[in-house]
Amino acid sequence: MQHGHTGKKGLFRIIGGYFNSLSGFNFAEIVERTKVLTGLQKDPFDTFDFQLEIHKKYNLKPIYFILFADYGFNDKNIPVQSRKFQTLIKSLADYAEVDKRSKAVIQNLVDIRTSEIAYKIINGKYTSSFDTLIDFLKTGEIPVVNIIPDPEDTTFTKTIRDTIG
Repeated sequence: MQHGHTGKKGLFRIIGGYFNSLSGFNFAEIVERTKVLTGLQKDPFDTFDFQLEIHKKYNLKPIYFILFADYGFNDKNIPVQSRKFQTLIKSLADYAEVDKRSKAVIQNLVDIRTSEIAYKIINGKYTSSFDTLIDFLKTGEIPVVNIIPDPEDTTFTKTIRDTIG
């Protein structure tokens, strides 16, 4: 989900966009950004109205997958708390399937991560391919650790780790 010039990204990213355009001597982009931010021009990256028009015209049933994550080094997301972002998601949900599959997708990703961690514990590194991970899950041996309370410990803070498989 991308919004190129609108205020949905936040002040620092808008200013950063201006500096980026200025440093590249892209004056047409600076003019475009200014027109979008002042409401004189529609954001060319905001294509949701166009998509909705196409979906209605051809009776399509799209599915939107939306990333909900905090802004980070590798993730340049719009804040989930943004009222405009929430309104956009609500409007998408009125005409398309949104978030119904996300729980299954998230669970699959959690399962993959858990499998990768198990592979790393056994092999000292992460897998180099998805096929290697699948093969590991089908044929590899994963030790099962049973943790039981120490019967000598009356504070119930000590445990006994026993590999049973």
